[in-house]
Amino acid sequence: MVIPVYIDILLYLFLLILMIFLGIGFYLYIFIPSYKIYMDLQSPPPEEGSIKEILLEQNERKKIITIGALTSDIALRLKGIEDPHVEIIIQKEKGLEEYEITIQPIAKNKVLWKAPHVKNMILLNEPDTFESRELIGHPAYLRVVGLMQNNRPIHYVEFELSVKFIIDNIGEERMKFFLKINRIYPGIDLKSRDKKGIYSFGRIKTEDKEEIFG
Repeated sequence: MVIPVYIDILLYLFLLILMIFLGIGFYLYIFIPSYKIYMDLQSPPPEEGSIKEILLEQNERKKIITIGALTSDIALRLKGIEDPHVEIIIQKEKGLEEYEITIQPIAKNKVLWKAPHVKNMILLNEPDTFESRELIGHPAYLRVVGLMQNNRPIHYVEFELSVKFIIDNIGEERMKFFLKINRIYPGIDLKSRDKKGIYSFGRIKTEDKEEIFG
C-alpha cells in the first residue's frame, strides 16, 4: 500500500510542531528554572550599604517585600536566616499619598524591631503597624537575626527603613521607601559558601559587645 505524499507531509509537519512544543516546554520548565537556581548559587552575599528602593505603581494599593534566605525578594544567603524570615507590608490609602506599614515577623524569636520615634529595639513576634508619615526624618530599624542566644543577637543583618518624597514621571509627588542594609554582624565568611549558595556569618571578636536593646 502506497501512502500518499500529503500524508507524509502532514506527519512531518506534526512531528516538527511536536518538537517545537517540546523545545519550548524544555526551555520554560526545565532550562529557565535550572538556570535561575544556578545563578542564585553563584550570586554574591549581601553587602553593607546596599539599598532596595520601593515605589508603588499608580494603580498599586499593596506591596509585600519579603526578607529571607534564598527565595525571598531580598535574599540574604546567610546561615540561620529562614525563608521567608520577615515581611514588610505596605498598604496605600485610597486617593492619598499615605501608607500603612506592617512589619510581619515569620521566624519566631529572630526579629528585632525599632519603630520610628521609639528609643529601644524590641523582640518582635507579633505584627507591628505604623503610618508612613512617621518615617519622615525618623527611620526605623529592623534586625533579621540568624542566631539568638540568651535574648542576645549573635548573628544578624540590620536594615534601615526610611522614606522621602520624589516627583514621578508625570509630575506628581510620590513617596518612595528605602530599605538599606546598615550592618551585617559579625560580617560574612566569604569562604564558607555551601552547595545551596548559603554563607556563614563571620566569627565574633572577643572585644565586641552587643546589646539586644542597643
